[in-house]
Amino acid sequence: MTEFFTREQIDNIRECFNVYSQDGIVHSAPQLRCILRSLGYSPTAAKTTEYFKNTKRPMDFALFLEIAKEEHNSGDELTEIIKALKGLDRDGTRCIPAKELRSILSSIGERMSQQEIDNVLKHSLFALFARTPIMAGNFWQSSHYDQWIFEKQELLRMRSEDLKIYTEEEYQKLMIFWANLIQTLAIEGIQQGHPKTRMQVIATAIVYFKRFYARRSYKDVDPLLIACASVFLASKVEEHGLMSMSNLIKTIPNCLKKWPNLTYDASSKNSGLYDAEFILVEMLDCCLVVYHPYRPLTTMLQDIARDPTVKDFPPFEEQCWKMWLPELSVDFEKVYDCVNTLFAMYKTWKTFDEKEHVKPLFDKLPKINPGPTF
Repeated sequence: MTEFFTREQIDNIRECFNVYSQDGIVHSAPQLRCILRSLGYSPTAAKTTEYFKNTKRPMDFALFLEIAKEEHNSGDELTEIIKALKGLDRDGTRCIPAKELRSILSSIGERMSQQEIDNVLKHSLFALFARTPIMAGNFWQSSHYDQWIFEKQELLRMRSEDLKIYTEEEYQKLMIFWANLIQTLAIEGIQQGHPKTRMQVIATAIVYFKRFYARRSYKDVDPLLIACASVFLASKVEEHGLMSMSNLIKTIPNCLKKWPNLTYDASSKNSGLYDAEFILVEMLDCCLVVYHPYRPLTTMLQDIARDPTVKDFPPFEEQCWKMWLPELSVDFEKVYDCVNTLFAMYKTWKTFDEKEHVKPLFDKLPKINPGPTF
């Protein structure tokens, strides 16, 4: 098997195998699927059952390695699916008609029933707009990179309506408040018995909120409604589980207790939250997949920890860094801009006393006056 996997790869596979199979034997198809998925493969339940049934002897590591080889040769199914869907995107809009998707799902592969297709689309707000976006396999092909990264001047231009009321620093402070409120809503708004809200859900909700108000003004829609809608939508997109809209609305007064000077009438907002969710999805142009730095950062730290030079030769010599940095395929001017933006944000945050500063900022919020597009 060393002619197919390197010795290091075999060691990594063995380590994963031993974690999930402590006696050195795989005893069931679900256990086999769990090990394969932890290695980055994505076999179907039927495929793993077939693997398990076809074994003539107890599945030890040698036999498992043969299955891993077969899965490795089968290619990346997600990439293949995305390529196939892109072939249907004849106009280059990154979307395919929902009607055409129904036809494909009902006639190819496992041939889903109309009820199964309805269930898939029912839990997806894309069906409301009769077009289904094609998700990107990586960040550089995604709508996040293609449509939602702006230069500072673009952001200032898009926020010009609100910047007539707030200074740039006040606007940033208000955004810090909304981010903190969304985090509190996501944590406090879950029902009893439900799992705690993951940080990825909170981060996605904050991105949705900021994207919305990059294109619209505070006077167009009540920002507290959009904050709730962002949390509700993010919980579905990130597959956290469905939250209760009414529970989110009821949570607002409790959340605002952190800011005792603020008051909010939540009783009249229940019906508006459903409309706010649809408006949010439409304003986001159905670009709901958000890329966060959590996984790449974790992977980078793991790679550093595995690098023997870190352990054998600490600390790195300055000369080594000078050789290493130029070899990175990174535009350091952009890195420098990012670092400056982060420093500026933390500097603003350090001078921001929420209990003292939020009330004046809240009082300056314009009266809701939707434009003709709403």
